[in-house]
Amino acid sequence: MYFPRSGNGGYQVTGYDIQFRYESATDRLHGQTTITAQATEDLSALKLDLRLPASVVTVDDRPAAIHQDGGKLQVTPAVAVRAGAPMTVRVDYSGVPSAIPNRHCGASPWLRTADGAVAVGEPDIAPWWYPCNDHPLDKATFAITAVVPTALQVISNGALLGSGTGRAGLAAVALAAQRADGHLPGLRRDRSLRHPAPRHSLRPVPSRLRPDAPPAGRRRRPSLGRADTANHRVPV
Repeated sequence: MYFPRSGNGGYQVTGYDIQFRYESATDRLHGQTTITAQATEDLSALKLDLRLPASVVTVDDRPAAIHQDGGKLQVTPAVAVRAGAPMTVRVDYSGVPSAIPNRHCGASPWLRTADGAVAVGEPDIAPWWYPCNDHPLDKATFAITAVVPTALQVISNGALLGSGTGRAGLAAVALAAQRADGHLPGLRRDRSLRHPAPRHSLRPVPSRLRPDAPPAGRRRRPSLGRADTANHRVPV
């Protein structure tokens, strides 16, 4: 049995491109997630699961009206999306995940460590760090770019696509994973991960990743520049 308020109807997600910057000292996360989906019915509005405050949302590159309440983000596009049509929803958001309690048990599933955080509290964790259709029936592909202080390391699902360092002591790690439930991607970033990054194929197993590790497979270089650079809009 899944949580009755989790998940949303009217569309099927095909992919998530999650890009975020994490500040370990304050536990603040600044993110931009791009969701590709297909409408399964005419949509004058749609809902996403997100616990962090959203600031700007676009649907097919047009500004959308938003209303957020109780972990649900309602998005009203400028132009209704017809049944069967593809759509791209981009959400900018920011907040402190550990400060947001779980409505079922009170404690936040986002766990802070001495110098980082862990996001593995299945099944109710995804909305604490990215907007999604949080239901196991809606599977999608994932691309994740994490920008963290260079002293930290990152672990998550998927294959390592690339890594690099930029200004202000920040490092970025890019990953990709095959189709999975919205709540399955896990994330951890702190100094305690000291394992080398293995080479592996795209499969849903945790992969220990370091910002200085060589990429496996094709290379993707995360942008560490301006917030509006192509394909990477997370401020660094």
